[in-house]
Amino acid sequence: MRASKTATRPVTTAVMELQERIDSLRRMVEAVSRRARGRAPDGSGVIPRADAAAQESEVPTLGGEMFYPLDYVHGALPVGSALSVPPDIVQVIAGDLRGSTRPGSTVFLDIETTGLAGGTGTLVFLVGLGRFEGEGLRLTQLFLDDPADERGMLEALSSFLAHASVIVTFNGKAFDLPLLETRYALNRMNSPVVGALHADLLGPSRRLWSSAIGSCSLASVERHVLAVRRLNDVPGWLIPTLYADYLRTRDAAKIAPVVAHNRLDVLSLTVLFARIAACFQTDTRFGPRCASEALGAAIHYDALGFEEAAMALYQQATRSATSGDVRSKAVWGVLRLSKRSRLWDQCGKWAQELVVSARLDPRAWVELAKYHEHRTGDLATALLAARRALEVASSAPDLTHQTRVRLTREIMHRIARLERRSAPRRADGRVSSPPAY
Repeated sequence: MRASKTATRPVTTAVMELQERIDSLRRMVEAVSRRARGRAPDGSGVIPRADAAAQESEVPTLGGEMFYPLDYVHGALPVGSALSVPPDIVQVIAGDLRGSTRPGSTVFLDIETTGLAGGTGTLVFLVGLGRFEGEGLRLTQLFLDDPADERGMLEALSSFLAHASVIVTFNGKAFDLPLLETRYALNRMNSPVVGALHADLLGPSRRLWSSAIGSCSLASVERHVLAVRRLNDVPGWLIPTLYADYLRTRDAAKIAPVVAHNRLDVLSLTVLFARIAACFQTDTRFGPRCASEALGAAIHYDALGFEEAAMALYQQATRSATSGDVRSKAVWGVLRLSKRSRLWDQCGKWAQELVVSARLDPRAWVELAKYHEHRTGDLATALLAARRALEVASSAPDLTHQTRVRLTREIMHRIARLERRSAPRRADGRVSSPPAY
């Protein structure tokens, strides 16, 4: 009996210690859950105006809100610069002229997910939302602390987007919005993103800067265009793993870098929106800063059918271009719009400009041949231009084999016609044999 009592005491002590540890872990999980539902330590979740910049370096809470005054600078621009974007420019950025906008109803949205491929098995566990309120930008983050609570997070998102007329994303057309719509469908809920005007900034970014910076990922645009420098930022491919680690360990420190990453994404969306809007201004005092930006904006306007704005930006690009490729593309644009508007005198000028800036492109010489054949009637000059086009086509470096064959056939047909029309006529009205060349 004595041995039995002696063995029982340490077992009882171990059970008590284990229970204390379980209680301690439960209190920690409850604390994290409260933060995940948006309760900041002081109960407000708001960064004071004077302390906004200082708070950037602190570990964020899981979910909740932060407030940035209009003069808070992210990269090279204040966040408030996005507040002054005119409604018509918002429509141009979105590429949808039918959509309606309301002042102050623009929402900047970015999500973090459990996978980068999308699909029904991918969860959205963090939604970053920015919206202007009063004298600043209120940044709200909805965090999915438990995958079983997904419906609650989606309901909160629906409430937030209820009055949004514009949703701004980066690659949201291909990723963010389709994935959110999938999650709403799987939960048998109506998606709040269907009726709003969607401005996906990836497309305009590519048109404006791909020729200058290559990759137009958000990270690349931040570095080269917005002057945003992130320190110790978590890479996107690691985010699903960090969330899985958090669910397993309930260690808030594991997911905190993801929350900070998402917050910076939303801030970058805000200033990028303003930066793109500036490029779409046709007033040279506020518009594109360089020829490649003017060219990208012109192509965007051209695709939407705004010929006057496109023409102004194409011409701006021709005046300031230092790159032969940018200038030749801009001249092509001006020439195409001049032909469409039947500005024949302008067509001659720009056709001549084109063979100077794109002399190794046979299509430029074809345009000059067309102009002289059909507008001035100078068949000799047209024939010279067509023959030059044939020479260039045989060695043009940027043509595929299929394009080269097709273009050569068309040029030879044009040369034959010009030779027939240029040949002297005999007294009986018949055409003499064409001269050899």
